[in-house]
Amino acid sequence: QWFLNGVSIGGATNQQYTVQAAGPYTVQVSINGCSSISTVFNFVATGIVNPSAWNYDVNVFPNPVNDNLYISNRSNRKLNIILMDITGKIALHYYLNVTNGSVNMERLARGTYLVSITDKQKNETIHKLIIKQ
Repeated sequence: QWFLNGVSIGGATNQQYTVQAAGPYTVQVSINGCSSISTVFNFVATGIVNPSAWNYDVNVFPNPVNDNLYISNRSNRKLNIILMDITGKIALHYYLNVTNGSVNMERLARGTYLVSITDKQKNETIHKLIIKQ
């Protein structure tokens, strides 16, 4: 069950939830009568745009990834890159303002991560889910 501001979100009981508003989110997982609630993830929208709006100038690959996640930045945008695990905990924080960069993911646990890429000059953000093998 997903929660916003500590209040359950009606019908939000899947593994993934697409947020509809900014605020503090938590998720409660129950298995065989045992429950656990995640730490709070404070979601803040900063002008989320479709990656095609940037003419695919920024690309993140490979997906899935084992060791190094590569970032292609064809327009040399000033990028703030945040990699979060599924609980919303920041796993890596990286700045890129050159054509290409890479993030070493060897020490990270297997699982799904959200890559949040913000153009620091335009304050626009795109997101991509990455699977770490």
